[in-house]
Amino acid sequence: MAVKSKTKTRNRTRMAPEQRRLQILIESIGHFSRNGYHETDLQTIAASLEIAKGTIYLYFKTKEELFNTAVEHAVQALADSIHREVMAVDGPVDKIRAIVRVHYTFFYRQRELVQIIIRERGELLARAESTYHRVFQDNALHIENILRDGIRQKIFRKVNTEETTLILASLLTGSIFTHVYKNTRKAMETSIAATCDLLLKGLTCEMNK
Repeated sequence: MAVKSKTKTRNRTRMAPEQRRLQILIESIGHFSRNGYHETDLQTIAASLEIAKGTIYLYFKTKEELFNTAVEHAVQALADSIHREVMAVDGPVDKIRAIVRVHYTFFYRQRELVQIIIRERGELLARAESTYHRVFQDNALHIENILRDGIRQKIFRKVNTEETTLILASLLTGSIFTHVYKNTRKAMETSIAATCDLLLKGLTCEMNK
């Protein structure tokens, strides 16, 4: 009597290489943000995706490369959002408001990205500059152009646009990293309004006339 062999097959979804790479990136953001770079194990990421650990190495040569790419993916997503929102409105004041709103909204909805950006700076100190800073520098032209346009239209007072861009970026980033963990939408809207008010009006009574 012939014995039929029973084989166990797994139903794995086949993915195009780019889809698989993106899936690994998105999953790794959550792991890195929760556990940090050093405590994240690629085997754990692979297990959560139900793939072999070796599959990750088909797309990323090392854990550091995966981490760097994950951070860059997160920050570039923010940069793309800024570009879309700035292009969607007219006038320097509304464009500044758009930049503030998209920063707060982006990180409010995707809080894990704040963690991964902060962790990059704290855990990989050997790097010359953070991915966040580098990508922001690439996109700082948005703010500089808005400031120049506002000065030309006599909406903004004359300032050193390059230096002011860096100051605005630092104030905005620090404010977001401090307040993004507030749990309510109302709290976020209050923070957006207060940030816009301070950036656009300053502190002194003379500037508000």
